[in-house]
Amino acid sequence: MEEELQNRKKKLYSTIKKGKLIWIAIALILIAYFGFWIRTQNLPLLKDVTNNEYIPMELDSFVILRYAEYYNEHGKLMENDKMRYYPTGFDPRKEFSFMAWFISTLYNILHFFNKSITIQLADVVYPPVAFVLGIIFFFLLVNSLFNYKIALVASYLLTVSPIFLQRTIAGFSDKEAIATAIIFMSLYFFVISWKTNKVWKVILFSFLSGLTTAMSMLAWGGGNIVTFIIGAFMLTEVFLNQLSKKDFYRNSIYFITSFTILSFITNKYPIKELASSLTTTITIFGFVAGIVYYLIYYKNIFKLKDKFENKLPIGVVSIILSGILGLIATSILVSPLFLIDKIKDIIQLAVNPFGRSRWALTVAESMQPYFVDWISNIGKFFVYIFIFGSILLFYETVKKLKYKYYLTIAYTIFIFAFIMSRYSNSSLLNGTNTISIILYLGSLLVFSLLIIYLYIKSFYKDKEEYNKFVAIDKVHLFMIVWFLFMVVAARGAIRVLYIFAPVIVILSSFLIVRSLDYSLLLKKFYLKIIGVLIIILILFIPNIQGNIYAYTVSTVNQAKFTGPLYHQQWQLTGQWIRENTPEDAVFAHWWDYGYWVQGGGKRATITDGGNAVGALNYFMGRYVLMGNTEEEALRFLKARNATHLLIVSDEIGKYPAFSAIGSDENYDRFSWLSTFALDPANTQETRDNIVLIYTGSYPFDDDFVYNGKLFPRRSSGVGAILLPIAKKDNSTQLDLNNLEIRQPTAVVIYNGQQTNIPLECIFIKDKEIVFNEKGVSGCLRLIPTIDRNGQTNPIGAGIYVSPDVRKTLFTKLYLYGLESQYFKVAYDDSSRMPLSVFDGNLIGPMKIWEISYPEKLDIPEFKYYIEDRLPDPNVTKVNLDFY
Repeated sequence: MEEELQNRKKKLYSTIKKGKLIWIAIALILIAYFGFWIRTQNLPLLKDVTNNEYIPMELDSFVILRYAEYYNEHGKLMENDKMRYYPTGFDPRKEFSFMAWFISTLYNILHFFNKSITIQLADVVYPPVAFVLGIIFFFLLVNSLFNYKIALVASYLLTVSPIFLQRTIAGFSDKEAIATAIIFMSLYFFVISWKTNKVWKVILFSFLSGLTTAMSMLAWGGGNIVTFIIGAFMLTEVFLNQLSKKDFYRNSIYFITSFTILSFITNKYPIKELASSLTTTITIFGFVAGIVYYLIYYKNIFKLKDKFENKLPIGVVSIILSGILGLIATSILVSPLFLIDKIKDIIQLAVNPFGRSRWALTVAESMQPYFVDWISNIGKFFVYIFIFGSILLFYETVKKLKYKYYLTIAYTIFIFAFIMSRYSNSSLLNGTNTISIILYLGSLLVFSLLIIYLYIKSFYKDKEEYNKFVAIDKVHLFMIVWFLFMVVAARGAIRVLYIFAPVIVILSSFLIVRSLDYSLLLKKFYLKIIGVLIIILILFIPNIQGNIYAYTVSTVNQAKFTGPLYHQQWQLTGQWIRENTPEDAVFAHWWDYGYWVQGGGKRATITDGGNAVGALNYFMGRYVLMGNTEEEALRFLKARNATHLLIVSDEIGKYPAFSAIGSDENYDRFSWLSTFALDPANTQETRDNIVLIYTGSYPFDDDFVYNGKLFPRRSSGVGAILLPIAKKDNSTQLDLNNLEIRQPTAVVIYNGQQTNIPLECIFIKDKEIVFNEKGVSGCLRLIPTIDRNGQTNPIGAGIYVSPDVRKTLFTKLYLYGLESQYFKVAYDDSSRMPLSVFDGNLIGPMKIWEISYPEKLDIPEFKYYIEDRLPDPNVTKVNLDFY
């Protein structure tokens, strides 16, 4: 009878367990479905009005679609893509083969079941499909690290995270979506490989982890975050004497698999490149340290274990010996300065992970975020939730140690100092000054030395404490390594907040679930209920900004209205290019628009968003957009066989970007444009004139001297412009179609004092009016303002053009629209989109000029123009004093 009862209990337990798994699976399916639904809400917006075809949402996705189309037709990519960097071209096979194959394969699968699906539709829905795949493996990863409760909460939070939505929404068909899914696979397989005890599973999952690591790097360069995380974890295992034989075999299989695929099978990353890249060097060093540890600890090679086991932890000995061996090997095989260069790289990685060049500073997604940017992108609620989640995780990591409270306090101080050392641009902690760098690197160094000191001290004086160090949970170590690396990366570039999101939601979910668990441990039942209710209210009450409820609402609304950056104005321009230019036409423009001209206009370009030939951006900025003569522009354009020039209104806002990139070492052509708005309420009237007042702000781009007084660049500038217009027959009403303009006055502000100085130029009605009295030699280019009701004021605003900008080809052709012998306007949509201020926003036309060349045009700089060479490498250096 008792045996039967036991059997029934076992059956009941088995049934409950199976039922629990079913409910978990249902919950995960609902989360995945909800995420897919959210990410496809914008599909109706992703259509080209000129041909009704689906189009990607952003820039880089256009080139991936073009390659997917080519791959689908030819079964491989071309050896040389002549549409890029014409006439030299570009070999896309290493960088784009994986993505082209993936989208082509996805299309063929979907098309097999539904013949109406086009490759363009497959391309735009690929990110939501990748999201579903990714969220499944993300759940499995978090479940293997913690439990299903934390995994489900984290999966939902990642699904509704606004910063994770951007690159997984329909149309954002860049590399990150599928690479992220594969990264989750790689980390999951790696975690499973150390948790399993069966040899065949260790071999299988280690191989799969190495395979998927290689795949993630083939898909996206950012996939190397896996190698860094796993490499740093390998080193941590060695340091804490946690490397078992099984761990060594796992690491060996992982390393050999991933590096063999990357270097020898696909040849995308030659072994020398992997050895010199910091993110993969850490993996190589971790693997080598593991080999040394294995030989000493398990094989007692040269009796080293006997010599050192009572003097230093074998892991520390192994890391020291590996460092010495690595120093000798790299000095012989690479360079005697290799180690010094790597130390510099480590400091660079910590301070600025994505480098600092003029180009990097002009790319919005490469800009270094401040802590306040974290708050604006992630939300204050979750920023502090994940920080405190990391503190709780650290406490649970060290809670068995003697100094657990001191260590937790030290970690708390460290993590706040580490993160907030770059608080805001205007604060004392701006991330670039000495105190910020000391706080940032110093907090990391001091905390690391504290851990090392306590670890070594326990080895000598307290073996019981030492054994507790050795027994620290690997799961917690893995998460801390992952978290700290992503903090460094997310501090370096705003685009990394996307891949920081998984860590954020894991630590937030860890804190949320642990808080619920602690509440349920309270002795009094009513206290349990109160604790749970408080947590639920905090997470879901609508009034708290940035909580789960707010995240969900924000993400759904964001998805519904996220249309393509290749908007209708661009779509119509693309149609004109396809239908009105020769198929062998070559377009010159600023690099941002290359993929759109190639994909939407089906024409070759000189520059594009890949920036694989960086010198072209310098030449395009300096000699074309900022060219002081047509001849210097034509020399570069002729060298690259350009037939058309495209300029759009975005260049007004991007002027600081291309003028920085196109300047010499001393920023000789660096400048910017500012908009001034008419202030009707302060219009003044004199006996002969009506004085219009335009207000704005233009810091001088160069030092300016007037009547012996110096007005320094940046710290002084134009705050207003007074424009006198002659009265007609003593009337106070202006005839806007027949204005008699008199010399304006620039109100120059310096140290809080105003000085009225004559402004030498006004541009109105396609005519530049230059006045005789000398003063500020800039020019106010008057433009109309248009309100929501369609009411227009033809002189409602103006663009201030500095003396340096006045003489550029950009001003002559685009801002002024003047005639040119060698640049003939072929396309101008000013009738639909005039250069004006519409409802407070600057808008303007897209213009295309057909280029002709003089019969005799010498190009002495030809060797630079046709190669990726700069006449002076120093032009890429950043001088923050100019910003």
